[in-house]
Amino acid sequence: MVLLLSVCLCFAAARADVLNVLALGAKNDGSADVSAIVNANTAKGALFFPAGVYKVSQPLVLKNPIRGEGYSRISVVNATRTWLVSDIVCTNGTRGVIEFGGDRPINVENLNVMCGSRECGIRIADCRQGTYTLIDKVGIYGVGAWGLYVKGRGSRPIFAGNMTIFGTTKDPTASAVGIRIEGPADCRLTNIEAMGVNIGLELYNGHTYGDNMHLWTGVMGAHEPSWWNDTRGIVLGPSAHFTGSEIYPDTCYYAFDLKGAGSFCEIMNVMYWEDGSVKNVKDRTGSFLHVADPLNPGKLVLNGGLVGVGGNDAHPGATAKHYMPSAVVRDVILKSDYAIKGANVDRLCLGRNLPDYTVRYADKGWCKVADIFTVAKTGACEGTLTLDSGAAWRLSAVKGTSGKVEFTATPLNALCAGREIKSVEEDGVLKVFVSSPDATPMSARFATAYQCEYFRPLDHASLRTKAGQPRHRDVRASL
Repeated sequence: MVLLLSVCLCFAAARADVLNVLALGAKNDGSADVSAIVNANTAKGALFFPAGVYKVSQPLVLKNPIRGEGYSRISVVNATRTWLVSDIVCTNGTRGVIEFGGDRPINVENLNVMCGSRECGIRIADCRQGTYTLIDKVGIYGVGAWGLYVKGRGSRPIFAGNMTIFGTTKDPTASAVGIRIEGPADCRLTNIEAMGVNIGLELYNGHTYGDNMHLWTGVMGAHEPSWWNDTRGIVLGPSAHFTGSEIYPDTCYYAFDLKGAGSFCEIMNVMYWEDGSVKNVKDRTGSFLHVADPLNPGKLVLNGGLVGVGGNDAHPGATAKHYMPSAVVRDVILKSDYAIKGANVDRLCLGRNLPDYTVRYADKGWCKVADIFTVAKTGACEGTLTLDSGAAWRLSAVKGTSGKVEFTATPLNALCAGREIKSVEEDGVLKVFVSSPDATPMSARFATAYQCEYFRPLDHASLRTKAGQPRHRDVRASL
């Protein structure tokens, strides 16, 4: 009992400087501006906003933490949660509904901000070592500039989590950014949804960590026809680094835009899918990865995940180009219904990795085991084909200046007897088949030794139809 009483007394003492804004004269029915009351009292201690609607006509410049009584994941303003409803007039993001900076820790928790024009939701423009801010359970809606803006220096200044940021659809000329960070290092972002924005995450300098982020840049066709061309999932400026896991850049003209030398992005488990929100656009020719300077492309590393393509040959998807020659891509599945032909090489390939995969059959006839693109003027590809029986061949495909593809399959051991290897060139793709005299189950592994840029095998381990079926299957009675 004594111990419990001591704990209670300590807790009471810790909250003694928490000021209820209603006791300070603020109204929570949206009828009166609370800006002056908040700014006059924020230096006295932390401020508590009970559930309700608080009108804000000037930035709330914080000197201590603030906390509300209810975070919402939807933009419906009602008195059951804490809402700061902005009446601030701003055209360029230079003001915020909430503003602070410097070298003191200021937490913002459990409330919502409804932007009114192009002000920021939360603007931290003088971030320094010692800021050490926690932003938790915060919704920011109606964003026409930046939802969360951080600029300054220091290490680990901002930890932001459990946030919903939603752009405006009322202003068709707005260019909303979910989160923009300039300068500080080691900021942490977790459980973030930035929805209906033009850019999900924008970073300049410093290293940022992210986990479980959904960055949806579809604005439901509400903007001008050119809106689609300006959408980006993640933008990395010069010397910006991003390390993340479970990252979902959704429906973007560029899912990743590396804009400067020294930019680096590494993601474990990426998710990308093109949905039906891309309407009223001028073109649909975006790229999964875009680099501003091919001589200084930065680096994109993807380990695991899924890229979904909303289209086929008759109706091309919104992002037509997925090939990322400067990227390192491992174990990323590409779902696509595009035909396997040379014209679709950029749609069906991802990074420059050397394909190494296994295909399986239980069919009689000629079973396809490799698709090698031959659309380059000259080029070569070589690999090893190994069956589960141990039979192995060295496969080589070469195109010289004559433009003719020469294919050879050299047996590597005596177990190759009784099997044949043949190739067929169709639509800019050399298709390699192995004979299967009966329907005995057969596994065939193709391991690439080397390849040229557009003279390369398709990675059958990563390619699926939109329904999730493997794309390699092709069994023919004769060749």
